[in-house]
Amino acid sequence: MAKLWKPFFSYERGRQLLLFLFCLFLAFITWMIHKLSEEQIVYLQYNLRIKTSLSGRASDALSSEPIIVKGLSTGFYVLSRSYSNAPEEIVIEVNPRLLKRSEVSDKLFYLRTADVREQIADIIAGNVSEVSITTDTVKFEFPRRSSRRVVVVPVINNKVVSGGNSQYNITLTPEFITIFGSYETIGSTDTLYTENIDLAGILQNKSGVIKLRPVKGISYSTTEVYYSVTPSK
Repeated sequence: MAKLWKPFFSYERGRQLLLFLFCLFLAFITWMIHKLSEEQIVYLQYNLRIKTSLSGRASDALSSEPIIVKGLSTGFYVLSRSYSNAPEEIVIEVNPRLLKRSEVSDKLFYLRTADVREQIADIIAGNVSEVSITTDTVKFEFPRRSSRRVVVVPVINNKVVSGGNSQYNITLTPEFITIFGSYETIGSTDTLYTENIDLAGILQNKSGVIKLRPVKGISYSTTEVYYSVTPSK
């Protein structure tokens, strides 16, 4: 009677079953790697940012909608892109003569993707081959840009220094720089500040190069200035 209650799965059978399942899992992983390594036809979205030199306008702009690129790529690349919430951005330089102004809006311009296909293909060549762009035309907004000269004010030991300082004699070169941006943005900006210059405990002359603090929506003729400091006696 004791033999009737012998377990159906003995230790040996259980071990063989686990080994079989493990081999099956390895086979699946191998198959998956092989499939992801194969090239396949894909359709991918990219945001296109162009840099150009339209007189009196912003120097760069982002496409109003993503471009769609058709090509050959591996499953690994497609899978890696799926973890991003936004399309990857491509940045190219474009001759202003390729941009066509819209009759609808003064700041709206069009670009034919056929004119920049080779540039785009070169940038994504490491991930996508045999590139063609299904989007024919891309829209960009280049608002008119104004400029003005503003004074640069140093920040020393985390304090803004203006109108002279009894502890330090500091000279900035240049003292004034040109800023660029929309009329509204630069109209409210008359001063730029340096990043912090640490002069704690200084006993002798000091000089160097310091970056300027960025201001949203404004670009500078230079992003850094030279400073020279002499401790006051």
